[in-house]
Amino acid sequence: MRWITLVWITHLLLHYCVVESSSSSSSSSSSSGSTIHVAMTACYDQRLEEALTSIRSTITTAAQSERLFFHIVHNETDGNDAVFQQVLTGWAKQQTFRFALYHAQLPHDYVDKFAPCACQRLFLHNVLPASVDRVIYLDSDTLLLDDIGHLHREFVASSRLAAMGAEHEPKARMGHYRDTARHPYYDQNGVHGLNSGVFLLDLDRVRQMNNDWNEQLDSLRMEYEDRLVFYDQDLLNVYFHQHPEELHLLDSCRWNFRPDHCYFISHCPDHPDRKISLLHGNRGVFHKPEGDKWSVMALLLVYQAFRVPVTGISQATPDLGTCVRAFTILSQATKSWLTTVRPGEVTNNCQSNALPSIVATLHANCKRIQDARVETRPEL
Repeated sequence: MRWITLVWITHLLLHYCVVESSSSSSSSSSSSGSTIHVAMTACYDQRLEEALTSIRSTITTAAQSERLFFHIVHNETDGNDAVFQQVLTGWAKQQTFRFALYHAQLPHDYVDKFAPCACQRLFLHNVLPASVDRVIYLDSDTLLLDDIGHLHREFVASSRLAAMGAEHEPKARMGHYRDTARHPYYDQNGVHGLNSGVFLLDLDRVRQMNNDWNEQLDSLRMEYEDRLVFYDQDLLNVYFHQHPEELHLLDSCRWNFRPDHCYFISHCPDHPDRKISLLHGNRGVFHKPEGDKWSVMALLLVYQAFRVPVTGISQATPDLGTCVRAFTILSQATKSWLTTVRPGEVTNNCQSNALPSIVATLHANCKRIQDARVETRPEL
């Protein structure tokens, strides 16, 4: 398997050397379509680099970046607004998208629960303007490998109040909600719990509930206060345990692939056409060094390929070149890593199962972007 994967990645890398040399800087033509609102919290310095890297990956892989509107919530005193303003304004000169910055607005009982500003995802309707009808909330430690428009269309078609992916797949050997949770949680069709790192919400419907959403969450908080571990995520689990019909269940193996999918066994289907479209580096996995027992190199390599360093930010622009460079860096690093991986490692199935899907998804999306730009290049 390792040799087949290495040969396959080498083939893609050689193909992409040609794509990179023929890419054009001409912008893609705009087309009709609703705005895709993406919200993110980035409170304090530790989330700044992650948030910019996540935004860069989202813009880079979007089919129509002009449809993107980023809503970034940060702490009023962290000073991040000046950095976001400078960097995103510079990027917007090369790629068309919109953004707005907001100070966190949380009820007193939710401030700094689990992580700074984490509970803001529950109250986005209190912060974002009424013109934002639906929103895709992403944790700052997420990376898009594929067009976020696919996720947006899936949610709109579902006509549900919200969408999230599973915290534990049915094949998981261990799971927090199934094994240790002391409160109700979403438990449908073998899925044990929900992960809120990717959380889509119909804000129009929340507003139409006339504060009932806030009141229900607050009632659940008071009832289960001493049993909540992941707080906002736990509250969402209790809510959708009571209202499962209001949730659209995302394929987490595609839209919320996390280190949890890598531990001990392969948790996701293994077939040639499988896509991994969004990586979620929870548990700090984007920053764990290679020698760490719980390091997942497949995810670390992708983060390093897209990373926006605190220094040299102005050079980290999101464009076709970014996509190609990320693919090239990932492919070259992967070739080296595959020759040294040890079969007994806890996260080894990410090498054998996830990496081919990650590289293939990124490759196909870069190729799509490149082909679209060739098609829209003006004739001389």
